[in-house]
Amino acid sequence: MTITLFQIFLIIAIIFIFIFVRNSNIRSFYRIFIFFALIAGIITVIFPELTSIVASFIGIGRGTDLVFYIFIIVVFLKMLTTDDTVNSQQAQITKLVRSIAIQNATKSEKKADQN
Repeated sequence: MTITLFQIFLIIAIIFIFIFVRNSNIRSFYRIFIFFALIAGIITVIFPELTSIVASFIGIGRGTDLVFYIFIIVVFLKMLTTDDTVNSQQAQITKLVRSIAIQNATKSEKKADQN
C-alpha cells in the first residue's frame, strides 16, 4: 500500500477540520458525529477499497455510490436541523420584538399621563 500525495493532502485537510471543530462552539452531539465522520474519512482515504467492501456487504454496487448516498443523507439531515434552528431563532426574535413594543407602549402611556 502506497499513500499518494493527494491522500496526504486529504488527511491534513481532515486534521484541520478536526482542529476547527474542536475549537468551535458546536453542540457536543454534533462534535461526536463530526469526530466519527472524520475518522471514517481518514480510514477511507487511507484504505479506499473498504468502501467497496462495505458497499457490497450492504448490497450497493460500488463504494462511490455508498459514499454518495451517505452524503445525501447527511446533507438532508443538516438542512432539517438548520431549518429547525432558523425557526427557533425567528420565534425568539418575535418574542423580543413584542416585548420591546410593549415596553415602548407603556413608556409612551406614562409620558402622556405626565403631560
